[in-house]
Amino acid sequence: MSAYSKEDKHIFFGRDEETKLLYDLVKKNRVVLLYGPSGTGKTSLVSCGLAGKFETTDWFPVKISRGENINDSLVRSLAIIGNEIGVLSSQQLKPQEIIEEIYSEYLRPVYLIFDQFEELFVFGSRDEIQVFMSTLKSIIDAQLACRILIIIREEYLARLYQFEKTIPSILDRRLRVEPMLRDNLLTVVKSSCASFNVGFDSPDRTPQKIVDNLEHVRSGMALPYLQVYLDMLYKRDFRKTFKRERVGEEMPELKFSLEEVEKIGDIENVLELFLTEQVSDIEQRSAASHPVITRDFIFRILDVFVSENATKRPVAYVLQNGYKTLPNDLFPGIEEKDQSALRTVIRELELNRVLLDNEGSLELAHDSLAALIDKTRSEEQRRINRIRKRLENAFYEYESSGVLLNKEQLYDVTVSTHELQPYLKGEWLDFISKSKAAREKEENLALAREQKKRRTAMIVAIVGFVLAGLAMIAFIDARSKSRQIVAQALEIEALQAQNARNLIEQ
Repeated sequence: MSAYSKEDKHIFFGRDEETKLLYDLVKKNRVVLLYGPSGTGKTSLVSCGLAGKFETTDWFPVKISRGENINDSLVRSLAIIGNEIGVLSSQQLKPQEIIEEIYSEYLRPVYLIFDQFEELFVFGSRDEIQVFMSTLKSIIDAQLACRILIIIREEYLARLYQFEKTIPSILDRRLRVEPMLRDNLLTVVKSSCASFNVGFDSPDRTPQKIVDNLEHVRSGMALPYLQVYLDMLYKRDFRKTFKRERVGEEMPELKFSLEEVEKIGDIENVLELFLTEQVSDIEQRSAASHPVITRDFIFRILDVFVSENATKRPVAYVLQNGYKTLPNDLFPGIEEKDQSALRTVIRELELNRVLLDNEGSLELAHDSLAALIDKTRSEEQRRINRIRKRLENAFYEYESSGVLLNKEQLYDVTVSTHELQPYLKGEWLDFISKSKAAREKEENLALAREQKKRRTAMIVAIVGFVLAGLAMIAFIDARSKSRQIVAQALEIEALQAQNARNLIEQ
């Protein structure tokens, strides 16, 4: 699952064109961006393909991953080299000053290679990004014998636009690493097998069937899948042929048959078998000393190393009594008495190359493993992860536009506070606190408006009632007066009639 290195260039196939294009770009430009989908072999293209094009005397590569903070990682990586050549005094030098000293010592251009750069946007803070942009600009402006190569997954490419105001050229020179086409995959399969003394019962059909099985991956063939697939096929064929396991680096002649390729199935099946085998091995080896180490226990630990996007998530560790220990709040369901079992599983996962050490942090060997672990998550875990993702997106929007969480978003976060606690950064907590204050203020204003509206309505109702009463009184009074007028008129009419009768009688 590891990336290819320069020592593997004799077995690195299928990327000749991309290697040449990248080599030409980095030789001619101060800043180069390498991007593409996960699993396309970006790191291998640099660590093996590009490294293989350079003579040792032509470049001085410095590989930097974010770790816990990209600025600390950059300074630490340069300081280690600075200490080796004795250029660091008690006064801390700036990165550009160390780069200048390295060039003076070795007379080779320094290549700063920032791998998995998307982690800066997934896990980094706004301050961390701002400091890094300023440092990068200082290195570029210093006009040093230095090249900068940034490796990033393409779905995070848009996040680099915030760098353009500080470093206008950051997106000018870039190369996309495409998923391998079928013809290239066939070349890789045939060439790799030949390098390990493996033939085919049918030179045409069997390699074609292997590629068919690999192409079952819906989102494109990730090259680490190919490594796992061929490794498992090799081990099974070796056991079948020699009735034993392979010893050391021996490479006796083998032959892959169409039947066994069909039997092993597609890549999804092989990857699940791979991860299941690793977990099962750890469970069996630990059964006597730690009965708590079950499949579920191991997957609960693995889940910590998977982001809500189903990609790998680096986790910082500290050394305690020779063990790599992770923060306890990442494992809220694991009791104190099981800490020894937790450390044992982490050590075993690293020994089995499921976890890799990356400058003070542990991470999964590849995103392909993260995708498999994500499939084991419960609906409750997925719900929490969805909330975490929405919170992350909302925070990113807040940083650019100042928009706080709305009522529904705040409700989701509030009811899941306990489950989210291990993942909430300080700046996220501040963001949530500001959102709560803003929503409470809105609610208080809305309540005040509603109360005012009700008071106004009540006053209107009272006034209306009084006016209606007065109208009724006026109506009754008018009706009474009308009756009096009618009565008086009748009396007058009766009196007039009586007078008329009296006149007639007379």
